Amino acid sequence: MVSTIRTHRATAWAALLLAIGLTSAGCSSSASTHTAAASQTGISPGAGQSALAGMPGSTATGPVDGTGSPMPGMTMSDPATPPSGSAGTAAAPVSGNTIAIRNFAFAPAALTVKAGTKVTWTNQDSDAHTVTSQNNTGPLASAALSTGQSYSYTFTTPGTYGYLCTIHPFMTATVTVIP
Repeated sequence: MVSTIRTHRATAWAALLLAIGLTSAGCSSSASTHTAAASQTGISPGAGQSALAGMPGSTATGPVDGTGSPMPGMTMSDPATPPSGSAGTAAAPVSGNTIAIRNFAFAPAALTVKAGTKVTWTNQDSDAHTVTSQNNTGPLASAALSTGQSYSYTFTTPGTYGYLCTIHPFMTATVTVIP
């Protein structure tokens, strides 16, 4: 009975040490005890991994699926070049006079036009959106636009006009009007 308790206790300690990446060169337990302890913890590298993240000597930072992506179905992008129209990112201003509302974003997120230009927003999402000046302090104030509906405004005064969707306030963008 005492021998069984000692074996279980040694196995538990071996599993703990293995889980935190420590080994014990002077351990009196046999290699089979350590192998049994490792199999009891259920910790092992996944398919395509040579080591688990955090294991000694490992350079892995997460699951590896062969695509370089930490999550199946996701793609990695260079953070130095964020996609334009993404919520919370500063996009390079573009010229034109139309803005698409799609994928819960205004595209382009930054538009530069000359004074006197009529800008038109068209909702391409299945959800309704608005085009409203930030803090309700500007000229933009559309009703809720259903799929396919548009809103237009002619900018006459130079400046930068920040706007958002009041239904989805994370959707923000700017129109810069130049003389």
